[in-house]
Amino acid sequence: MAEKKLRPILLSFRDFLSASWSSLPGCILDKDDGNEPINDWLQANWEILVEYPLGPPLRLQVYGDGADCNGSSSRVFAPNDRPTYGIFIDEEFLFHSFGRLKNQWFEQLPPFDYVKGESKSNKDYWVKIADAKFSLKEVVY
Repeated sequence: MAEKKLRPILLSFRDFLSASWSSLPGCILDKDDGNEPINDWLQANWEILVEYPLGPPLRLQVYGDGADCNGSSSRVFAPNDRPTYGIFIDEEFLFHSFGRLKNQWFEQLPPFDYVKGESKSNKDYWVKIADAKFSLKEVVY
C-alpha cells in the first residue's frame, strides 16, 4: 500500500491520541497495578481507527505492547486472529507506537511528534513523524 493512503490514517490515529489523552481518567494511565489498562485502550483504538479502515480481513501487528485483556492474545477484537500485515517505517522498522523524545529516550506520551519502530534484532528506531516513510507489508508471524 502506498504511503499516500497509509499516512493520513496513521496521522488521524495520532490526532485522536493527542485530542483524547488529557481526558483519560487517571486509572487508565496508572501502570502501578501491573495491568496497564492504557495498553488495552490503545490497542482497541488501533484496531478500530487504523486496522479497520485499511480493510478487513487485514490484521495488523499490535500497537505498542498490545492488549492484556484477552489472555495470551494481544488483540482486543478477534483475539484468535494473527497479524497478517505490518506497518513499516523507512522500509525496515516495524511500527511500534507514537510518542515523544525526552532526554534522548522515547516515551508514549503527547505531543506524539515521534514514531518508534523496531528492527528484527529488537533495536529501537525513533524518527520525527514528518521525516518517516510508512509502508504496509504482508508479514508472517
